[in-house]
Amino acid sequence: MMNVSLEHNDYLILTLKGFFGVILPFTNKIKIPYSAIDEVLTNEVKIDKTKTIKFVGTSIANRKIGIFYVVGKGRVFYAFYRKNRCITLKLNEEFKFKEVIVEVENKQRIANEIMSRIQRK
Repeated sequence: MMNVSLEHNDYLILTLKGFFGVILPFTNKIKIPYSAIDEVLTNEVKIDKTKTIKFVGTSIANRKIGIFYVVGKGRVFYAFYRKNRCITLKLNEEFKFKEVIVEVENKQRIANEIMSRIQRK
């Protein structure tokens, strides 16, 4: 699960909580400028395993945490266990990932807050 910090005006910070934050210290914090976010989705995550290649991270059962490459899309960052509790951030060329898909506490509230900050920019 990720902790989402929306306290800054220009960017949000995603931080891995718990066990995986300790195991994956290289990706335990991601800073995303609001200007890099094109879209915020709350749909349940669907992953095509035949097109997904793990770069750095872990993929055990339903848990996916780390950097992956999706054929036809590019680099993505996953940090989730329960697919129905995720937000998907679709990012523009300005950012190193094409998508960031993370599990959060209250996906609709967080998605709404992010979208309101994007619309103000």
